[in-house]
Amino acid sequence: MPEGMHIGAAMHYDSVLASKHADADQYAALQASQFSMSQDKNCMNWAFVEYKQRGVFRWGPAHSFVEWCHNHSTLVRGHALAWGAHLPAWLLAMAPPDGAPGNASTVAAIRHAVNESVAAMVGRYRGRVYAWHAVMEAFGDPHWKQPQWKDNLLYRTFGEYYVGMVFDFAHA
Repeated sequence: MPEGMHIGAAMHYDSVLASKHADADQYAALQASQFSMSQDKNCMNWAFVEYKQRGVFRWGPAHSFVEWCHNHSTLVRGHALAWGAHLPAWLLAMAPPDGAPGNASTVAAIRHAVNESVAAMVGRYRGRVYAWHAVMEAFGDPHWKQPQWKDNLLYRTFGEYYVGMVFDFAHA
């Protein structure tokens, strides 16, 4: 494999834990020997980490996943800082009623919440995560006759700007 090129695979953080799966050792050996990068399917997802209450984070699974990757010399790809289809329930509750435009204070509150979450995730794992899947599934698939931009709270609140906004927050 060329230097700097990494081949990765998505996994569930608990699939390599013997306490969860009888064949975890075999799976872990395969994952570590065949791939140079791993991405968990959910444990670093905003809706998973900060689901129930704003500012209350469930770091355990993400921490276990990152530790496993480092112990097996596997780069970590964090997933996903902003995914319109999987946003925390408390954030969705901030949305204006269907069809109503968001007022300036609601827009500012949602923007601040996105910034806080991205800063918490990226800051916590700075230097330990090789790359981040910053924005997940912002666009539809024309093959499946989906709209160009997927309808979600972030798109309805910020328009196309939300993608750049999340990247700016992650970079900061």
